[in-house]
Amino acid sequence: MIKKILNKKNNNVIIITLLVGFIIHIPLITSKIITADVLLNNYYYNSYINELSMGRFGLYIMGLVKSFLVFPEISLLFSLILIAILNIYIIDFFDIKSNFYKILLSILIVVNPITSAILLSSHYSIAIILSIFLSFYSLYYIFNSKYKYKHIVSGVLLFICLTIFQPSISVYLSMLVLYSIKLILKKKIKYKELLFNFLTLIIPLIIYIGIITLLALIVKTNYSMLISSATFIDLGKNFIRCYTNFFNYYFGNSIVKNTYLYTYIINIILFIIMILGIVKSSIKAKLDTKNIIIMILLILSLPLVFNITLLYSSEVNFNLLLAGSYLLLIPFIISLDNYNYSFIFIVLCMLLLFRNYIIQDRATYYTLENTYNKTYAILSEIHSKNTKNRPLMITGNLTSNKTINIIVRLNYGFVANDELIKDDYKNRSIGITKFYNYYLGLDVKYVSEKKYNKILDSNKYKKMKKYQVIEDTFVVKLK
Repeated sequence: MIKKILNKKNNNVIIITLLVGFIIHIPLITSKIITADVLLNNYYYNSYINELSMGRFGLYIMGLVKSFLVFPEISLLFSLILIAILNIYIIDFFDIKSNFYKILLSILIVVNPITSAILLSSHYSIAIILSIFLSFYSLYYIFNSKYKYKHIVSGVLLFICLTIFQPSISVYLSMLVLYSIKLILKKKIKYKELLFNFLTLIIPLIIYIGIITLLALIVKTNYSMLISSATFIDLGKNFIRCYTNFFNYYFGNSIVKNTYLYTYIINIILFIIMILGIVKSSIKAKLDTKNIIIMILLILSLPLVFNITLLYSSEVNFNLLLAGSYLLLIPFIISLDNYNYSFIFIVLCMLLLFRNYIIQDRATYYTLENTYNKTYAILSEIHSKNTKNRPLMITGNLTSNKTINIIVRLNYGFVANDELIKDDYKNRSIGITKFYNYYLGLDVKYVSEKKYNKILDSNKYKKMKKYQVIEDTFVVKLK
């Protein structure tokens, strides 16, 4: 592994990934760019109990190593290093020879909105990227190692991946399907080996679920998220969700915005190139009926393996943090290229995607910075009005003055357009007290939940305008 990373042939990949990554994502450590989740866990990540309840005890161990402190600068540095290493193995696994392709692919992965969304979560960005890498490397190791017990090693890596961030197992499954398609096209597929590689994931998954279930019984905790994920409820409905989700990721706006910069058109062209490449390679290889049918089934299964988290759980709302497997489709399409009709189109699409991703990343950062500034201004004004430092109660939108529409339209969505402080009582009380403490250096007391609900139902609150003292509480009613 070390020899692969230090190989001189990979220097360009490492340098380009780190250089472009820092240039594009440097605002994450130089500007006030935070999300609602980051605000609640900034400086000190105190939500590991929640992570444990979801079976992510590997994530808890990673937190212990750094005493649960959050280091945005270190998180960005190590995350980019991990991405650079991941790029090296993706390029090698797909056997991409062209230096031009290597550079473009490295750039596309590091500026992808998926990567940006993960890096935004500085309190566990390293953990998510590490889980993606472990999931990918476990399959890479199977196909590239001569070690007798390589499947056991791969199973251990997958088990560790599950303890950190379970959705990343989709990377292993997606790679297995994509690589199997390539092996069929090369007439090198061994179906017994394909089944064995699938079992390499299933066995650690069963062991993991068994351990979690046992722990739930011992500590009398229900591990609600995980156990519900392990019971295949509403499988038919989840099956359809996988396909609609796949479509929305590439052509809709609900997961990442595709229409405003015409990214969906680029994706359509890439899918056409992929289908034509598979058809041409199939004809050239003179595949028999059996292999053609199996390959078609594998292609049709891509939405399922890309979104495996949705298949086994009805409770998961898909977002960019769960979309690691979507990083793999472009290198697969590149690997189908034979340097004739498709080369120019693939390069053009990659350059256009590079342009779109950079615009979306920066527009997202501008939007979030503006949200922070608005929140800072409003909370500063509220503090200046609360001269007697009474307990606070704030309702309404803290960022009612939206960012310039053009910037909002160009960001990639996800959490970019959300309020920095959520409106439910628990998140608002914690968020406001932490914002005052972290960014204004003030200790404020937020109203108790009992009094909050009482004031909310009172006639004085319903008739008030913006500021009023009710029951010795400084109440702020925003639009």
